[in-house]
Amino acid sequence: MNPLPAVVCLLALGLPLSPLTAQVSTVPVGYVSHTLRKGINLLGLTLHSATLRSGQLDSVSGNTLGDAALGNLTPIAGRRYILEITSGPLKGTLQEIDSASIANGTLTTPQNLAVLGLAVGSGYRLRLAPTLEEVFGTISLEKGGVLQAGISSASADLVWVPQGNGSYQKYYLRSVGNRFCAAGTVSPSPNIPLISADGFIVEKKGVGTAKLTVSGEVKMQGTVSVLEPGLNTLGAVSPVGLNLANSGLDKVLTKAGSPEQADLVWVQFTQGTALAFKKYFLHTDGFWRLSSAAGTDLSSDQAAAVALSSGFMIEKRGNQSQAMLLEVPTSLSN
Repeated sequence: MNPLPAVVCLLALGLPLSPLTAQVSTVPVGYVSHTLRKGINLLGLTLHSATLRSGQLDSVSGNTLGDAALGNLTPIAGRRYILEITSGPLKGTLQEIDSASIANGTLTTPQNLAVLGLAVGSGYRLRLAPTLEEVFGTISLEKGGVLQAGISSASADLVWVPQGNGSYQKYYLRSVGNRFCAAGTVSPSPNIPLISADGFIVEKKGVGTAKLTVSGEVKMQGTVSVLEPGLNTLGAVSPVGLNLANSGLDKVLTKAGSPEQADLVWVQFTQGTALAFKKYFLHTDGFWRLSSAAGTDLSSDQAAAVALSSGFMIEKRGNQSQAMLLEVPTSLSN
């Protein structure tokens, strides 16, 4: 079912390669390798940048959060950071924070988390969001890199970065200067962040395949995302083991008697040499069904066999936003 065959190597103390069930005292790290094919490749960052700071918040006041351990952090100008709440009632919540919002041992978040229930003593992790340059490199495919570069976006591979509300900003690797530019422009757009919860798309123009390898830390607890009406591009967050049965999606998605009324989960797969999607929905009886076989329930084992690869999409019905907790496999959370 996985259109992007992945090789996962976890290198933490005491954590064997397989199965991923060992108790560890350090955050496991490793790499994941994805095969990119001609067409639309749906991806997500399932391994994450190193934790820069972690601990417990010693002050919470509206949008301002504090911890003495943050005082010796010098943020990199122009970069985006990801705050993850790791304990308390907002566990799993992510916030994107610009470097200018980190100073003097405090973080200023875009949302007022105190109103939502964040309190002193809540755990957190702070990471640097990886950029297009860091994930894909700036070497062209013909010279051993990942992306086909071009003099313009018309001939180059495109990376679609979600902007919210179903829209994307597309970027390409320009062969002049080896810099990322927004599609339709020739001016460099440096340090564009990729957010793990969002997922992204690689539109590969040329025939053949390319290999994208991403390394980093394993995230060992679920992530809270917000589903907007329409198509949502999401990252699986976990490197291995996530599927329809253990994702927790059955707790939040809208059930219905037909795929026309239910929320849909779009899962990419390889059909011959091409990429295609299968769509799944939750029937009112509580079982998953394939939209193309809407009269047949999937058994628990069949649902568990539907792997959510590094990126997938949810088509949200209605006109209301909804918070969603995407679980991690118990083998990782343990």
